[in-house]
Parts: sequence; C-alpha cells; structure tokens
Amino acid sequence: MFIRNCTMAAVLAVALAGCQTAAQAPNTASGKPEVTIRATTAAIKARLLSLAMDKRFNVTKDTEYLLQG
Repeated sequence: MFIRNCTMAAVLAVALAGCQTAAQAPNTASGKPEVTIRATTAAIKARLLSLAMDKRFNVTKDTEYLLQG
C-alpha cells in the first residue's frame, strides 16, 4: 500500500509539473522573441538559399528582403 501511495504521489507530481506556465514573455517591443543578426542581407539570403536547396525547397520569389517558397 505504501509503494502504491508513493507511486501515485510521484505520478501526480509529474502531472502537475507539466502544467507549469511558461517563462515570462520576452521584454521586446513586439513581446515576441527577437534576434539581431550582424550580417549583410546578401550574406543571410545566400545562407538561407543554400539551406533551402539542401532541403529541396523551391524558391518562387526572391527580392532584396523576401524569399518566398
């Protein structure tokens, strides 16, 4: 009976831990996570195109600030 109670307590503790709320929202202007990439747009675009080609994605539109697939 003792082992059963301990097991039930452990299961309940794990279940309640899974209900824990996420960390506080990021303190950014949009309230969403943001990053700063210190590179030119051309360098970033070249890397993204390379990754897209490796994954066999089709790029249908390519402008200075837009890659669409």
